[in-house]
Amino acid sequence: MQAGGAALAPGGYGQPAGMARGPIRNPVMVTVLTMVTCGLYGIFTIYSMMSELKAYLNREEIVPWHIFVPILGIIVMLGKLPGWVTEAKQRAGSRNPQSSGPLLYFILFPYFFTKDMNDVWDPSGASA
Repeated sequence: MQAGGAALAPGGYGQPAGMARGPIRNPVMVTVLTMVTCGLYGIFTIYSMMSELKAYLNREEIVPWHIFVPILGIIVMLGKLPGWVTEAKQRAGSRNPQSSGPLLYFILFPYFFTKDMNDVWDPSGASA
């Protein structure tokens, strides 16, 4: 236990357990709004989640706007992002520390990336 009665997060990273580090988003609504707005909502949301992931992992190699460059975005989305999300989920102490993976990211990126980031922000899955 830490002073004040807050337990440390699994892995002992100094963050009180259960403390949200980013907003919990509804993956279905993110996907629907992305489709309804012809991708504009998705661009804003995915950029925000990439920025949150960069801040959480403290990695300079995560550059949020790379996801929107045609070929580079596919390389980031399928090659690097699943590893970064897995690392973030492990660091947060998520019950399922694996990312959804490149295949599911390719099929329905807004849904699965949002779902994985929710697992980072709420590793116990209490808000699901």
